[in-house]
Amino acid sequence: MKEEASRRRSDWRAWVRRSGLAGALALPFAPGTARACHETPDDRYPHPTTIGINIGIAFAPQIRFAYGLDVRLGQGPTAGFFRLEGRGLTLMRFSGGLLALGSGVAGEAGAAFQTSRRGTDISESAGLHLGGSVWEGIAGAQLEGSIPLIGDRRNYDIAFAGVAFPNNFCPVGGRLLRHGETAVMPIVERARGGGRHEGSRARESAALEDAWIEAARAEYASVWAFLRMAAELTALGAPEALVEAARAAADDELRHADACVRLGGAPLSLRPLSPRAASPRWQSRSPDSLAQLAREAWLDGCVMEGIAATQAGDAALVTRDPRTADAHAMIARDERRHAELAWRVLGWAWRDGGTRVRDAIVAAADEPAHAPAPAIDASLDRDWLEARGWPGPAAEPDAADAETARARTRLRRMVG
Repeated sequence: MKEEASRRRSDWRAWVRRSGLAGALALPFAPGTARACHETPDDRYPHPTTIGINIGIAFAPQIRFAYGLDVRLGQGPTAGFFRLEGRGLTLMRFSGGLLALGSGVAGEAGAAFQTSRRGTDISESAGLHLGGSVWEGIAGAQLEGSIPLIGDRRNYDIAFAGVAFPNNFCPVGGRLLRHGETAVMPIVERARGGGRHEGSRARESAALEDAWIEAARAEYASVWAFLRMAAELTALGAPEALVEAARAAADDELRHADACVRLGGAPLSLRPLSPRAASPRWQSRSPDSLAQLAREAWLDGCVMEGIAATQAGDAALVTRDPRTADAHAMIARDERRHAELAWRVLGWAWRDGGTRVRDAIVAAADEPAHAPAPAIDASLDRDWLEARGWPGPAAEPDAADAETARARTRLRRMVG
């Protein structure tokens, strides 16, 4: 046991060192901008969420230290928000509503409720919330206030605060690092001055760069997903061969992230996730934990990694750049192997999990998989992008459906 614990600590140290290397994938540069997933003013993900903090000062009707938690749901041009804030120790404020997102700016409107102000005769109120903010990467500044319409009309509020969004939960392609039904994603940090494209293909070049960045984020998050999978397989008593295969898959995903960043050509880095993100969700075996692991093996592995392998293989055949073709071919081979690992995990769970786990596997077969990587915008030149290795869905629109159908046929054979 001591040797095993020592080996795991050593593994973590190695991964922290390697994560530092992967976090500087491009080249050293001065601090630049980072991007939170609610900022992009187009719907690239179905349910993105960002969680941040705000710190500042409230200056009406009393000067107080302002602080709070900010949650944003959705992604441009409109998104929802919920905010829980304090004003010193005298007042709590709850607000929520809609954000109108632009390039580096946002306006917001909604409702606010404020508690009574301690130490005064001002009582609680509810009313209209209004605000606006400006952005530079994942940080910004906001001005907000409330106009009481119900309750004590003296209980209004105006505050100015800085805001930062260090946590992103964005469903994308790749092996998901799941957090409920969404997924944790690393933050991208760009060098200042990066991401500028000129010429007749400026829009296509910018879209291609963004697609590779999103692919890199997905691959990088998958490193933690496979490390957590290895820890959970150990906790659930899986064969050691499955555990070692999951750790090897984490190595593969790190290489994929490196390749995607290089092919994107942008001076950027990916901020490593916390080692806690790879901590197992369960410490011992139970029907529920085994059922969830099996469900995720089916959705994220058997189906989605099978689709990812097909897409990368198709891209390797279409692209005209040998370096990009080689990268796609490598990713296709690895993703196919990861899909096969998922089938092995699913088979083990089916054999050892009992009726409850088997029922969960059968039910998961009818669930829709999470959204694939963003497709090519219809206004862009598809042929130009695919010839340069677009890392998204294959040109053939039925490719993902065909891969899913093959997986379901295989599952039916497995379950008899």
